[in-house]
Amino acid sequence: MRKKLVGSAIVAAVALTAGTVVAVRRGRAASVVVAPGPIHETIIAQGTVVATAGTAEVRALADGRVLEVEVREGDHVVAGQLLARLDTAEIDAAIARADAERSIALAELRLARAGGRSEERRAAEAALDGARAAMALEETRAARDTELERKGAVAAAVADESRQNAVVARARVARAEAERSGTLRGRPEQVDAARARLAAASAALAAATARRERSVVVAPVAGVVLARHVDAGDGVIPGSALFELADPEAIEVLIEIEDVDAMRVSAGLEVTITSLGGRIEIARGAVDRLSPRLERRTIGASEARMRAETQVRSGWVRWDGAAEQPLPIGLRVEARVLLPARVVEARVPRGAVKIRDGRASVEVPHYGLLADERTVVLGTADAQWVEVQGIQPGTQVVGGAP
Repeated sequence: MRKKLVGSAIVAAVALTAGTVVAVRRGRAASVVVAPGPIHETIIAQGTVVATAGTAEVRALADGRVLEVEVREGDHVVAGQLLARLDTAEIDAAIARADAERSIALAELRLARAGGRSEERRAAEAALDGARAAMALEETRAARDTELERKGAVAAAVADESRQNAVVARARVARAEAERSGTLRGRPEQVDAARARLAAASAALAAATARRERSVVVAPVAGVVLARHVDAGDGVIPGSALFELADPEAIEVLIEIEDVDAMRVSAGLEVTITSLGGRIEIARGAVDRLSPRLERRTIGASEARMRAETQVRSGWVRWDGAAEQPLPIGLRVEARVLLPARVVEARVPRGAVKIRDGRASVEVPHYGLLADERTVVLGTADAQWVEVQGIQPGTQVVGGAP
């Protein structure tokens, strides 16, 4: 029994000695004083590299089949450079027809100015009869196709075309009537009708020529081809996206600041642009401008770690000088926005705070070599300092200088 008691006493003495050594080491460790001071808080925002002037989407202005594509992704282009060309065989035929009709109208105007003859009146009557017969045929066809469209027997495009042909036929009858009236009523009316025909033919020629010009796709701005959505042989319609262009040398970073921090950020604040996770510093810059409204998150909205429903405020960051390597448009980055210094009533170096089981504490030396543990509540922090509550300013705590 006595041996057991002696053994327990030895173990307790050893433990007490070890605890004393730890206390002595803690008591002798460097200490700092809890005191007021500034804290430079940082806000981390998700960002992406964008073109300063935006991205130009080149869309088709005419329908047709693509004959050739002259550029690929990554190619540098200048404004007005050929990007693609559409098949213009049908358009060329329309131009030739419109040009011929204009020539006929011009000749008719000359004849009208010279005065009408009996042969012209007979020709006008015959033309009117022919136009009326054609109109009757087109109206019958349009009525039939409209009924078939209602029953689902023909496509809507076919019925639309039939109705449009009927409209054209009625216009031709009106023109033929005007021509006949010109031959019957005398020279002034005939001249007016000829002038109208010439104007219509000229307008048709101009429209066909403009359509041909729209069949040649050119670069609206200088830049680099970011994307190409069309290949030779593809069929396109007006509005089809063909290319995306941007200037890769004029870039900035679009950041999204969460709503809780939206009012804390202002133009001019320093920003450090890093890779995702903050491991690699890419560039340093400043907030250039901020959006006046909050909107849905777009950067990383599909990622599980992001709160997609959060409202964010957009901002744009420009940096001084060039980055170590060119930044591709669309690169995901993080922006660390340095807020203005805020003076707190009590702060300690980050190394002085211990976190155990989710509880923060600091050690206060006393009795020369020993130290007590004090629970504290943490506030804002920066890379060196952390705000603490629950301990009086002027108190010494164990912890090295920041």
